[in-house]
Amino acid sequence: MACGWEQPVTDGRAWCHDGYDVGEFTDEHPRGIMYPRICPGYTTRLAPVLEVTWDRIHWSKGTLVIKLKGQPLDLELRMLEQLEIQSRVAEAWLIKNPKKS
Repeated sequence: MACGWEQPVTDGRAWCHDGYDVGEFTDEHPRGIMYPRICPGYTTRLAPVLEVTWDRIHWSKGTLVIKLKGQPLDLELRMLEQLEIQSRVAEAWLIKNPKKS
């Protein structure tokens, strides 16, 4: 299983999310069967991720200072910037791959 949001592996290794364990090695699966410890989409429901997505709405409208009742911390700004960047990357992928979306 590969995640559409992850960069493809190009060095010949089998792709495996960090949340996976390698299980039994078989002739059909010489690199081992991958078993998920957690759902790859698990992080999208973590409280800090949800908070930064809500903050992004205020950031885009220029009301972040009001919502946070003061200036955002550097960490909050970096998280918002990263979310914005990755959202643009996802949008670009959807435009390039309309049949896969």
